[in-house]
Amino acid sequence: MEYINYDKHQLIRSDFELLEQLIVALEQAGVDQLADLPNFFRKNQIKGLSDFVQFLKGPQASAELATAAEGLFDRIRANYSELPQTFPDHQAVGQYWANRLGNLKQEEFWALYVNNAAQIVAEKQISRGTLDRTMVHPRDVMRWALIYGAGGVFICHNHPSGRLTPSKADVNTSKQLMAAAQSMEIDLVDHFIVGKGRFLSMVEAGYLECI
Repeated sequence: MEYINYDKHQLIRSDFELLEQLIVALEQAGVDQLADLPNFFRKNQIKGLSDFVQFLKGPQASAELATAAEGLFDRIRANYSELPQTFPDHQAVGQYWANRLGNLKQEEFWALYVNNAAQIVAEKQISRGTLDRTMVHPRDVMRWALIYGAGGVFICHNHPSGRLTPSKADVNTSKQLMAAAQSMEIDLVDHFIVGKGRFLSMVEAGYLECI
């Protein structure tokens, strides 16, 4: 993860853009209209969702189709994750994100906003990066804190490799976010790194003691 200039920031694709990308990829595969889908499924021996997933992993699916479908599946899965009203402790927040983001193939950066009573007021995906890094600017995190009147924020990003040790860039980004939060009298509660179903709290692991 790295901190970058705002003018180079990669914005999150909307639901419509993800769906449009899938439609274009299907058209390239010969599906010009919805009526062509049954023939496409029969041709590729796709009888259910599991068959479709296996097809996307195989050589017959183009990179564009596989990427578009995976992006849409990830968005659907994220939208159907249960978000409680409160978390009992930091460990529960980390486990929630490990379950939700731990198996993604690209890095994503998320923020969870809470009020002064520790009640969750919003959860936002801030950015999505490449296979091994995501990019974030403090303004993208803190503007939502202002919009929702949040008193605190948890942040999280995933490591697709499953390695939880924070990089120097991870620590530096946390420092920049902490400084931005403090200037706005907002508490940056913790920064989690998740991967392969596991999580690391940078606060509890001592990486943020110098902030």
